[in-house]
Amino acid sequence: MERYVGLDVSLKLTSICVVNQAGSIMQEGVVDSDPEAIASFVRSKAPGTVRIGIETGPTTTWLWTELKRLGLPVICIDARHAKAVLKMQINKSDRNDAAGIARIMQTGRFKEVRVKDCGWPMNPRQIESQVPGGVLMGLSYALFEDRILDAHTGRMVNPNLEQYKLAGPRETPTIDVVILEN
Repeated sequence: MERYVGLDVSLKLTSICVVNQAGSIMQEGVVDSDPEAIASFVRSKAPGTVRIGIETGPTTTWLWTELKRLGLPVICIDARHAKAVLKMQINKSDRNDAAGIARIMQTGRFKEVRVKDCGWPMNPRQIESQVPGGVLMGLSYALFEDRILDAHTGRMVNPNLEQYKLAGPRETPTIDVVILEN
């Protein structure tokens, strides 16, 4: 029997739904957002899986790569396209989103998104120096950005980058860059 799986992934947990070729739910569950845990669930609860659907998101590259490495037929779809289908659901939840993604896989009406792994850096030292700078800029903008709006017009009073504060040594945590191999 053919099975289709939908994954709704968050940083900690992944909701999983398995449907048959008619779109009926066969199995549901929640596991840690770990490739091994997801693979274990799929192999034990959904033998004969034809497609596993996952939306684009922050952990997609890592999760897609690892699930492929484990031999699973994972397909990545654009989150915006999935949202267009999933917004028709009455109750929005991780469980229902996983079911919706499983049904998208079952119908075959999706456009696969190409997932690219960045591979191994040619110059690791350059990465080790650039990552802390990028993190510092992001933290500074998030913590110290100050948009002052005119109460009458709603326009920004300070629309330039000169007034942004960058975090100094006292405000910056230690940033350790670790490059992981595939």
